[in-house]
Amino acid sequence: MYRRASTAFTLVELLVVITIIGILIALLLPAVQAAREAARRMKCSNNFKQLGLGILNYESTFGVFPPPSVRNYTPVGTNEEVKCRQHAMLTFILPFLEQQAIYDKYVWEKHWSNWDNYDATRNDIAVFVCPSAPGGRKWITDYAPNTKIKEFNHLIDNGHIRARSNWFNLFQPIEYGATSTADVRDGLSNSFMLFEDAGRPQRWVDGQVEPGITEGDRWASDKADYQVQKKDVRVCLKYFFLGKIAVADAFARAITH
Repeated sequence: MYRRASTAFTLVELLVVITIIGILIALLLPAVQAAREAARRMKCSNNFKQLGLGILNYESTFGVFPPPSVRNYTPVGTNEEVKCRQHAMLTFILPFLEQQAIYDKYVWEKHWSNWDNYDATRNDIAVFVCPSAPGGRKWITDYAPNTKIKEFNHLIDNGHIRARSNWFNLFQPIEYGATSTADVRDGLSNSFMLFEDAGRPQRWVDGQVEPGITEGDRWASDKADYQVQKKDVRVCLKYFFLGKIAVADAFARAITH
């Protein structure tokens, strides 16, 4: 009697096919993940560029850089504190980031966290968020304006920098007076503008979460600015949250080992 040959796969053949597919997926998955992370890094650099251009356009319009923050201060040479409504630098540049609608809702006569400012400050703004940072956070910024270098004596002693009378950077507190590009004597490309402080309010070091939290995670917070501490300058190449900076010519620079 004639029998038709079977065209079905045997169990062994199915196992072989499944194994091959698994190997291909294992080989391709890292490449896909690497491509996605490369896209995120490019997006992060683009965020820096947009923020840098926004700051430079603000300076071009008003003749000075925006203040790093606005908060209570004591004028130089006095002991009397001046009370201010607290505001963040990023709020000042919203119109230069295509966020005029949010800017128009902001009430400058009130504290940034006042109920009257909820319609403005409770908005997630994509350009303020690092695409590689943890998700699920609300109304935050992963980028912080640099204001000054603190604890600098060891840098002078080791010959890394020269002594100076003013340790503020591009953005000075309002009691010290506003600055402009004309005040930058060693070139915009040699001046810190913004730091990546990704993952706030969590504190990240070497790609790991450390105990404690950081302040200024809200983009509208007057505490969103960043001061470079001694340990940050000494080992900044090691710190995840200093993985990228924007210098004052609006270009991002990666900090690598």
